[in-house]
Amino acid sequence: MEGRKLLNNKINIEKIAVLGLDGLSWDFLQTLIDYGVFTEVKYILTKSFKSILHAYPPSSFPSWSSILTGVNPGKHGIFSFDYLDKQTLTQRLYTTLDLEHPRIHEMLAMNKVPCIMLNPIPAYPMIPIRNVKMISHMFFTPKTTYYPESMKKYASMLGEPPKPLIEGKIALLDMLYNLVERYSSVIDELMDKEWKVFWVNLNIPDRIHHKLPKVLLKKKINVKVAKIFATINKIVKKLRKASDV
Repeated sequence: MEGRKLLNNKINIEKIAVLGLDGLSWDFLQTLIDYGVFTEVKYILTKSFKSILHAYPPSSFPSWSSILTGVNPGKHGIFSFDYLDKQTLTQRLYTTLDLEHPRIHEMLAMNKVPCIMLNPIPAYPMIPIRNVKMISHMFFTPKTTYYPESMKKYASMLGEPPKPLIEGKIALLDMLYNLVERYSSVIDELMDKEWKVFWVNLNIPDRIHHKLPKVLLKKKINVKVAKIFATINKIVKKLRKASDV
């Protein structure tokens, strides 16, 4: 976040953009900056606050739910990936219907603030709400969903969610590169829509962590990984230029 703008009350903040990258550590972020891949992020960090937030429990699903709601798991009701029914001892994924607190785009929409949300978490089922344009395309989404009908075109551009099981290093990295290229195109077109908050969540580099952890631990960045994050860097630049924060 470009914190100096927030401290300067003379600047009128009209638009805010957020990019969430699942599984991106500070160490790997610094590596991307050092290798000249994340030039836009480097620029933002030179005039921003930087902080480490500790999560409890240390699990992605409740952590993302906390980020999007602004409250802890005790208030939003998501404690892990799996919900356990204590009576039947059956397990299922937590869903949007388990949330006990509205998320940022829902709170803003209730106050008539127009938002664009790509990949809300939890992702499924999608809850339609006026003033929010949404696409749910990853994070355990069984199929691509969208709202309102005007978002169908952009959902089609993204296609169906990536399959969880992709064999082979090259196949996975090629898929992720094509994926972020499609997101870049969609974001390009959505910039002209009405919005005050533009929020994008991507499960990258999480997919790489799970399938190819050694790729992210090497001192030299893999060429295909560099291409993926160079495209994400372009997305950061688009969001930065279109927003005040």
